[in-house]
Amino acid sequence: MYTYVPQRAKEGKREHEIAERRRFSRHGVTSAATLIRDGEPPTLCWVKDLSEGGALLYGAEPQEAQRRVHLLLHLPWYQPIAVDGRVVYSTVRGFGIAFEDSPPGTRVAIARAIDASERCACQLRNPAVLVLTDREPLRQAIERDLARLGLRTVVVDTPLDTIRWLQSWDTVVELVVVDLAFEQTNVLSFLRFLADEFPRTRRIVIVDGEMPTLERVAYTFGRCTAVLEAPWDTRGLEQVLLEAAPA
Repeated sequence: MYTYVPQRAKEGKREHEIAERRRFSRHGVTSAATLIRDGEPPTLCWVKDLSEGGALLYGAEPQEAQRRVHLLLHLPWYQPIAVDGRVVYSTVRGFGIAFEDSPPGTRVAIARAIDASERCACQLRNPAVLVLTDREPLRQAIERDLARLGLRTVVVDTPLDTIRWLQSWDTVVELVVVDLAFEQTNVLSFLRFLADEFPRTRRIVIVDGEMPTLERVAYTFGRCTAVLEAPWDTRGLEQVLLEAAPA
């Protein structure tokens, strides 16, 4: 059944997500939280996304925008962390909380819990390099050379499959290699989407000298982390992988 969500609520959610993304990286930390409001019994809900600046919560009734709340975050490996906040947007599925007046110790505890959760998740998942291309010779070349470097490769030929793998629980994709000559979509727009929605996933674009303008735009505006020129050799590929490695 379709449920109507007011346009104002959608816009408020989007504005908050953009603003928070500029200040804090969002992380898919799954945990419980206790929502405490004046005059109402505590409510157990679920944390879907978490950052040092706020959280997205599911499992409770929609909350009135700007309402002040108190949360106990039941994060892994920690005693409950108490935070105050306000509701910045609410939909039928969940609501976003912006933390307010959090002392430095609380922010440090949240950051450490996020880091511990992500390191644990990575240890339980199979790492892979994801390659998006619809050119068979290029697919064979990049898959062969990444295998020579001991890297597991997943090759897809649609942006939708890319997103599915990025959301997979069994596989952690830390690096996406995108063929800039991919013809089935606007590659620059898709790279921007990846940068916005999966900011911790590094991005390399493959170029063959025919699209210098697209290459320059992609690199200049942060839509890729490094550029791999085709044809390449194993040493050149290693160097590009080092350039794309986290600092």
